[in-house]
Amino acid sequence: MPRYVSLASYTPAAFTAFVGKPQERASGAAELLRKMGGSLISMDFSNGDFDVLIMFELPDDVTAAAFALRVNGAGHFKSNKVVRLLSSDEFLAAQQKAHLLSYEPPKA
Repeated sequence: MPRYVSLASYTPAAFTAFVGKPQERASGAAELLRKMGGSLISMDFSNGDFDVLIMFELPDDVTAAAFALRVNGAGHFKSNKVVRLLSSDEFLAAQQKAHLLSYEPPKA
């Protein structure tokens, strides 16, 4: 099943809600993903460029887009990038396909 990572940053209102009423968030994400035919791999929080990193599996890219629409629609993310991940085997297959191709870059 395809794997994805969501790299998201919360709004100030979301942080206010977390401080005002501490709450566990992974179970809600896991339940939504389960309803969509996928699963939560991990949900980690960060003090870096992104506030939360969610790794998950879903059946296809359209379902992943629906997941992003649903969670973004809640309004607690100021940004959210959902990226399709390639396994080592998938990346090797991409390399092998690229190896068989030729490409002429644009010339100045």
